[in-house]
Amino acid sequence: MRQRCIGFCLVLLVSACSTQLGTLNNPVALDSTLAPAAEMLPILPMVLALPNYPLSVQDRPTTDGAAYLKQLDARLETLPKQDTPRSLAARTGVLFQRYQALGSMADLDRAYGLAVQINASSELDADALLLAATIYSYIHEFDTALALLDRLNDVNSSSALRLEIANARGLTPLAARSIPNAPLTTGKEYAELVKLANDCVDRGELACASDYFHQAQFVYTDVAPMPLAWLHTQQGIALLRFNQPEQAIRFFRSALTRLPGYSLALSHLAQCLVRVGQFDEAREIYIKVIEQTQNPDDMAGLAILENKQGNTAAAQKWLIRAKIRYGERLKAFPATYAQHAVKFYLLIAESAEAERLAQLNFDLRKDAIAYITLAEVRFAAGNKKAACELLAPVIASGRRPPELIALENKLGQCRVVVDGLDTPIHRGRRAIIP
Repeated sequence: MRQRCIGFCLVLLVSACSTQLGTLNNPVALDSTLAPAAEMLPILPMVLALPNYPLSVQDRPTTDGAAYLKQLDARLETLPKQDTPRSLAARTGVLFQRYQALGSMADLDRAYGLAVQINASSELDADALLLAATIYSYIHEFDTALALLDRLNDVNSSSALRLEIANARGLTPLAARSIPNAPLTTGKEYAELVKLANDCVDRGELACASDYFHQAQFVYTDVAPMPLAWLHTQQGIALLRFNQPEQAIRFFRSALTRLPGYSLALSHLAQCLVRVGQFDEAREIYIKVIEQTQNPDDMAGLAILENKQGNTAAAQKWLIRAKIRYGERLKAFPATYAQHAVKFYLLIAESAEAERLAQLNFDLRKDAIAYITLAEVRFAAGNKKAACELLAPVIASGRRPPELIALENKLGQCRVVVDGLDTPIHRGRRAIIP
């Protein structure tokens, strides 16, 4: 069970205030991403029309989701409570699995506390060290995660996590462009296909990403429901990032059929329902997931919904609750919540705090989204030149995620230096001026 948890964690490693809040001046700022303008929407991937996508529970049976969650609860109750690294790792693994499923921040806090104990131990247990490193990496304490990995004797067991940390901390080169061809699954594993899908999203290629996500569901052969629920949720998130909420909805619903209460799917489903105007169901989902997770992102999302419905008092109430909760989480885990909180502080017009958090996130990570987030803040502050300059490394790396296209649409035309060439970007297209 411990080995399975560690492997799964690595796969998923690849989300009383007295100050008057600002107005809801940007009602889409806390959607999962900044969506491209309508004219930039990609053609829908053909794979979405296939009858076996997403695979249903009938087509690909896995353990009943409710039973799976009960098993986690029962295992947590029966695990030994000793403070040996192996016992700590077992409890940490179950808590982290339950957190990934249901999103309870109390579970994350408990898992982190146990990881701290593992880190402080002088005993060398490979499973414990790798799992503690995974937790530290998840909350973006990368130096501690790498120090834990350095204590491992087995370099191969830590290579995947080291790569994930490298990707999170900078614009690492993308894999060579590869369009999937059948039979794609030969010789490729689940995690590899997910990585290829994410590379396609980074290049702005929704069809390519969808092909890989589609194929990955056939490679998964275990019985735990969460990896398939997670996979279908990733496809839904990709569609939502490319401003296709109607298409994304069915993937989130499929994930929730397989794993009821799955918080990542619930939260993104609510976002989609708000975008398509199904406010009553979205409100019900937000209230459920807030009670389940206490996540400030969802509190802010509900504030946006209430604002759209003209419920000013309710919107203000949820904004206040979100601000209090962001403050608590930023105090406990500043690196983890900085990027999410940036959009919230832009939403409530607290630009100085948004700038501070965007810079903190950028100093820590320097991946594509960190560049784009800081550029968004600089543009919101009226500094178009600085925003354009921040896009140059992203463009030079070969990445064109939908968030980049969205910001280019806002910027209009600006000049950046890419690979030593003075280059304009305009509405998502590049051309070299003679």
